Amino acid sequence: MHYVGGYEANIFDLRGQPLAARDAQHENILLMHQYFLLYEEISFSMNHGDIGHLETLFPPWIYLFRATGKHKYAALMVTFMTDVHFVYLPGLKHAVRYNLMVNPTGKEGKFRGADWVEELNTLFTMVQFY
Repeated sequence: MHYVGGYEANIFDLRGQPLAARDAQHENILLMHQYFLLYEEISFSMNHGDIGHLETLFPPWIYLFRATGKHKYAALMVTFMTDVHFVYLPGLKHAVRYNLMVNPTGKEGKFRGADWVEELNTLFTMVQFY
């Protein structure tokens, strides 16, 4: 049995083997599973409003965005993290970090991004008044 995470799934060791001993399908599946796990982890931390865990997941996503040509997303995430941790005063840092995610329903696991809630409110306003 092979595991996706941990020391056993070191893709760099697998790719360092001779071409005859490599299994390209296995390497690609390992990478895909690692990306799926990363997505699952960020989705879970966002749904539960875990800001600290969410911030620890930003660096891998920055690398993924850069690797796929989404340089603007990566640059904005780097700027945001730099500003929050090194530029903003402690009070502003606290306010920004703890208002990234909003729970409009008050139910567990129902946190959403603040911009998503604003867009939803705009939609409700349009439906009601137009």
